Amino acid sequence: MPEIIYTVDEVAKILKIKSTTMWGYVRSGKIKSFRLGNRVVIRGKDLKLFINRPPLKFKKSSFESGFDRYANDYLKKLEELQENLI
Repeated sequence: MPEIIYTVDEVAKILKIKSTTMWGYVRSGKIKSFRLGNRVVIRGKDLKLFINRPPLKFKKSSFESGFDRYANDYLKKLEELQENLI
C-alpha cells in the first residue's frame, strides 16, 4: 500500500490554519517532515501523530503576564469592596 504524503500547504488546509503557521511548525520540528525533490512533505502517519499530540503550549508575552497580574489585583480589590459592603 503506498504511503500518503502531503505538502505543507495541503496540511495547513486540512488543519484550517495559515500556511505560515504550518511552516513555523515544520521549521521548529513540531511536526516531522522531509524533502522530496524540491518540496517539503509530511507523511500521513506524522500528520496523525501531530493531530493527536498534547496541545501546544504558548509562552505568554510580558504584556499578557502584566495584564494578568493587573486583572487579578483588580478582582481582589473588587472582592474586598464587596465584602466591606455586606
